[in-house]
Amino acid sequence: NPKTGESTHFRASGKSTDIAYPNVHGLLALGDTLLVGTFEHELDMLNIRTGKVFAHYPSQNKSQILRSNFMVTFCHSRSGSTYVGTRLGLYQFWSHNGTFKAILPQLSNAFIHTLMEDRDSTCWIDKMGSGLYRYNPDTKQLDHWVHHSNLTKSLPNNWITTLFQDSNGSMWIGTEGGGLCRLRTDKTGFDQYTTDNGPPCNTVYKI
Repeated sequence: NPKTGESTHFRASGKSTDIAYPNVHGLLALGDTLLVGTFEHELDMLNIRTGKVFAHYPSQNKSQILRSNFMVTFCHSRSGSTYVGTRLGLYQFWSHNGTFKAILPQLSNAFIHTLMEDRDSTCWIDKMGSGLYRYNPDTKQLDHWVHHSNLTKSLPNNWITTLFQDSNGSMWIGTEGGGLCRLRTDKTGFDQYTTDNGPPCNTVYKI
């Protein structure tokens, strides 16, 4: 609590009202509800006001829909859609009934590490070790950028750690070992920033 300076530690005690597992990867606040994505222990829904878990998904009868119990990252779109990135693919999630639906079969075996929606309602996706994807939910178009060692303006490497859009609309991409880069406005290439011309380290954890 920034006003009081107090902090609360949520533990995995085994109780149904506590989080299922201490290894937490994804968090998303939807009003008074916090989605908690865990390592191989699925998804908890926690009431932020009470600090108690009130639902855990998927339920037994829906477990066959998900190919992975590792909930890595979340993204909530302006249109009201909630996307869940897992170790094996991307899903749409409806919190009112705990329903999952697999989307983008091209990424069905992908470790989805990072999700972000830009101001044009386009979804940006990092498939671990496989570069950068851009998905338009209206047209269903999926674009893909990867590293090319012979192209100076390509993605610096395929290990993306974080995504950010600045106030000018520019997309910034942080990588593990490849530094920071910015996607050019014409989408034809990337401007790269490494220890050779800026940052003190070539691994960027968060923007």
